[in-house]
Amino acid sequence: MKASLLLAVLALAATARLGQANVLEVAQNVTDLSTLVLAVEAAGLAETIANLTGPATLLAPTNEAFLTALAQIEQATGLSITGFEDIPEETLVALLAYHVLPKQYSGAQLLALAPAVLDTYLTNATLVVGRADDTVVFQPSGGLAFANVTEADVAVPGTKVTVHVINNVLVPVEVLQELVAAQAAK
Repeated sequence: MKASLLLAVLALAATARLGQANVLEVAQNVTDLSTLVLAVEAAGLAETIANLTGPATLLAPTNEAFLTALAQIEQATGLSITGFEDIPEETLVALLAYHVLPKQYSGAQLLALAPAVLDTYLTNATLVVGRADDTVVFQPSGGLAFANVTEADVAVPGTKVTVHVINNVLVPVEVLQELVAAQAAK
């Protein structure tokens, strides 16, 4: 996976010089982030993510992380969640906003901060950053699953955005509550 991320960034480097590379293009060029791209598109956030110039940090769950998260959400809520079509758009937006930090952090900065509570773009929702040896670990506030950074410091040329690939989707309690409320309203 590291090689594919490096190739994606290098492949876009020439485009970046022309001012055309963006966060979404980097994700689209990494096979293991294709589900993240689908989630961004399903939430109607493609243009927003493409235009993200920072400073920001994007926590990018892998394809496997999304599959695991859907099962965990289903188990935690008792709802039948088989895909993004089962998640209301505003809830999917909230879930994705939770994966964007309003400051740019390198992996080394996150390790130095740990333990710390960080703000996210999801209003009034924080994320705990910790460490396990030399690995950055994120924990959602009151939600499901820890996530380890599996690939740190993926730069997006021409922006102040850093991408860290993570092995779990961070699901805060607010998102779980929104899912249950949306199902109850049906």
